[in-house]
Amino acid sequence: MGLITAVANQKGGTGKSVVATNLAAARVAAGARVLLCDMDPQGNSADMVGAHVAGARSWVDVFEGAVDVAGACLRDVLPGLDLVAAGDESRLSGVEQGLVTVPRREEWLARALHGQHDGYDDVILDCPPSLGQLTTNALLVADRIIAPVNLTDRHAVKGVNELHRSIAVLREVGFEVPTPMILRNFVNQRLLTVQTFAQLVAELNMPVLRTQIPKTEAIANAVAEQVPIVLQDGKGQHARAAAQAFRALAEELWPTTSAAEAA
Repeated sequence: MGLITAVANQKGGTGKSVVATNLAAARVAAGARVLLCDMDPQGNSADMVGAHVAGARSWVDVFEGAVDVAGACLRDVLPGLDLVAAGDESRLSGVEQGLVTVPRREEWLARALHGQHDGYDDVILDCPPSLGQLTTNALLVADRIIAPVNLTDRHAVKGVNELHRSIAVLREVGFEVPTPMILRNFVNQRLLTVQTFAQLVAELNMPVLRTQIPKTEAIANAVAEQVPIVLQDGKGQHARAAAQAFRALAEELWPTTSAAEAA
């Protein structure tokens, strides 16, 4: 049964989908079998891995009972990577509303995934930029939560703080939710604003991942080309540095046996 990792922040523009897709790409490049779940109505994860989702089954079909998760999977969108697409934005937004009437609605995703991801080493959930029903479901089923913070945007820091508060509320009503790990994203140490916001992140009193993801146009280009930057080492120095950063992040989160023993 695969480890479930949710990538979440209650503020948009933090690079959640870039993080989710590049972690998935780094893992499959290391030999893992990965299920990427695009829970965001914007469907960015599917775009970023070049998946053709027109007419495909999606989370909407899973919610409506037309198929199970296995039946909704797009197989090998990258070698070793399967995807469950978000589906049409308006219809997935309707799922948010429909979940309100579902018994034990916070555990719908856990029920949907039960027995459906046993063949995967990892499951990665790309969450919507809000604490609606879909994000709540993802947080409750996750074994761990990664919260990307755009260090050039003060509101992104606020977003992860709000995420932490929302998790505290879920815990108060009896749910077990992991503490988010902050990922410093869009990092450019030459910017004074980045240094200021890094201090704000430190004051949140939440665990901070060691790896930082650089701010570089190479990542934006990779998004436009619909190929994860992890797979674009040959595109020049900046692409190589960004790819290495995501591989380092994957190694930090999924350490190899030798690295784990050395630690």
